[in-house]
Amino acid sequence: MIRLLSMLCISALLVAPHPLFAKEKSPVCHDVKIDVRILRGTGAGGKHEPLSPRLQDLAPKLAKLPYGSFELVAAKTETVPIATKRVIPLSDGHKLTLRPLYVEDERIGMWMKWTDQKDMEIIDTRMHFSCDENMLTGLEENHEQGLLLAVKVSPVIGE
Repeated sequence: MIRLLSMLCISALLVAPHPLFAKEKSPVCHDVKIDVRILRGTGAGGKHEPLSPRLQDLAPKLAKLPYGSFELVAAKTETVPIATKRVIPLSDGHKLTLRPLYVEDERIGMWMKWTDQKDMEIIDTRMHFSCDENMLTGLEENHEQGLLLAVKVSPVIGE
């Protein structure tokens, strides 16, 4: 009888919700902060020049690219509500259209469309971003230079 009661108690512990096994509830997030930087890379195959302080956080990723120097063309920060489409005008008539889809743990899902001044699509995709990590993509304009887009997203935690 004691053995049966012990088994029932253990079973109840395994089946019943228990604070020890409860998953911590994620904070509510209704908005996403999006940092966008436009860079121009020049001097393909040349010696790497020192980066400006505003680009230092991108140094490990930029070092892997074939350009010798990088210039910050524009920088914008937007706060966009989840499931809301936002168009961000960039330099030279380029546009970035974004729609944050979800925030889950340390990832943010977002639809992203980058178009040039002639409204030609450069990128049109859904992406999964790691929070607070820069994503870098680019467009080679010719053999000597390219236009780069650095995007970093982070959740705006509400009460």
